[in-house]
Amino acid sequence: MRCQRRAELERRGWPNAIHRAREYERELAGGRRTYQQVADQFGVTRAAVCQYMTIVKRLPDDVVRVIEEETSQGRLRVLSMKRLVGIARLHTKDARRTAVEAVLGAPARSSAPRRPRGDGA
Repeated sequence: MRCQRRAELERRGWPNAIHRAREYERELAGGRRTYQQVADQFGVTRAAVCQYMTIVKRLPDDVVRVIEEETSQGRLRVLSMKRLVGIARLHTKDARRTAVEAVLGAPARSSAPRRPRGDGA
């Protein structure tokens, strides 16, 4: 079964976990639907919806943007939902950022302009 799944992913392409998380996030927006209702709609478990939401809620915003913009199948392969959930569960934002950068082999910085900090630094 595992070999079949891997072959299918190689053929179709590796999914972007952030794209899937954003689909669930849109359905959950405004509190209209529960995690279970979204899970039923997409044919996944409630736990899967929770895991994807953990990724977008706990990873730093600029890291999420970098992953969301990623198109390289090699990088998407290593940025799987399972790996990202493990990173999202790390205790500090710095630890999460460092872990993503280690996986990517480069700083996880978005091309989007950064907001200035309030302390003038």
